[in-house]
Amino acid sequence: MCKDCFLKRIDTFATWQDFESFIQILEAKQEAGQLLLIEKPASIASSHNLTAVDGYYQCSSCNEIWALSSPDNAWRGYFLPLEIAIAHVQRIKITDRMKGIGGLILIAAALLFLLWKMLK
Repeated sequence: MCKDCFLKRIDTFATWQDFESFIQILEAKQEAGQLLLIEKPASIASSHNLTAVDGYYQCSSCNEIWALSSPDNAWRGYFLPLEIAIAHVQRIKITDRMKGIGGLILIAAALLFLLWKMLK
């Protein structure tokens, strides 16, 4: 991260207006030659599954690669350095799995409670 690309990351876009404002800044940096839109880096393994990425941008000064994911309905999107984006998406997947497992445990507990009440 440097002054030519961005000094801070964006973990989520709070509103669509925030995203649109950010896109204007991003496009200005592209026009100034500070950020370059690049192809998906070969270093990204298919197991990372960054499917929600709309574009990869490389800073012409520090060579940091950024990943942009646009917000869509409940998905809030992000603009993060590549390594952080990979960790961010993995953390979201783990959280989603835990929520699913927690829901199944809750249903199983409710069924066991009802069975216990019926047999009592």
